[in-house]
Amino acid sequence: VLYATDFSANSNTALNWAITIAKAHGALLNVLHVGPVTSNESVPLGIQKESIETQIRDAGVEVTTQWQAGRPWEVISAEAQEHDLVVIGARGHTPFQHLPLGSTADRVMRMAPAPVLIVHPKDRRFDHMPSNAVVAIDFSKSASFSLDAIVRVFAIPSGDKLNITLVHAWQPLVAYGVIPQPNTYVGTEEQATEMLERLAAKVGTQSINVTPVVRQGSPAKVIEEETEAIDAEFIAMGTRGYSGLARFMLGSVAERVVHRVRCPVLSINQATMEAAERARTEQIAVAAA
Repeated sequence: VLYATDFSANSNTALNWAITIAKAHGALLNVLHVGPVTSNESVPLGIQKESIETQIRDAGVEVTTQWQAGRPWEVISAEAQEHDLVVIGARGHTPFQHLPLGSTADRVMRMAPAPVLIVHPKDRRFDHMPSNAVVAIDFSKSASFSLDAIVRVFAIPSGDKLNITLVHAWQPLVAYGVIPQPNTYVGTEEQATEMLERLAAKVGTQSINVTPVVRQGSPAKVIEEETEAIDAEFIAMGTRGYSGLARFMLGSVAERVVHRVRCPVLSINQATMEAAERARTEQIAVAAA
């Protein structure tokens, strides 16, 4: 598990989640700080480092730390290639919900080749592995990645039963004069319900209870309302990693959700996950040759 910190209150809350998850999996927790100081640490940084290491070791988790220089989102995204999960604090809410914030967490969410858990500073439910989740489903590959990730990270054999609510925000072909995003499911509401029920039956096990929910409306709003309705402990969803003009025009449902809800969001980027899979496949092929 990679825990990225800037020593803010946001990061402190994320640390508790990172410890809980690493301990549940018996995983190594790697603490990463990105700043202008690398080889010669300042006294405040040294104190922070020692404090974090002590907190993690006291929880019974193995820890390593590293301080690097560079752009935080670039360094974190690069380090994510060697990790199964990235945990990072969100920057918080903005009154302009239609605009992306462009914070480090937002960029890591779009670029990291690993699942990213973005933790809001006001979330305090970090003393146990969560058992109540919302998974946003639009029937794309990114949604499939997010569902796989939630099972890997949170369905612990020795833990409580995991309750997953699969949420699909159904929209007509043209709603409110806006053309849907690419790959958005645009069939009838009945067809969406049937597909979601089949997916729920496929995912459900003795330790995973799955409930399908189809509602008409904008994805971000539907996800937020369903999260509040069931008091979900976290959300999982995919993102396609748009950038530049495409991202400005289409917006990012994942980013909107991150900045509107109070619980952590597990985000999986389709493009970077596919690229990472291709790279691993090529490395295996080269090694075999």
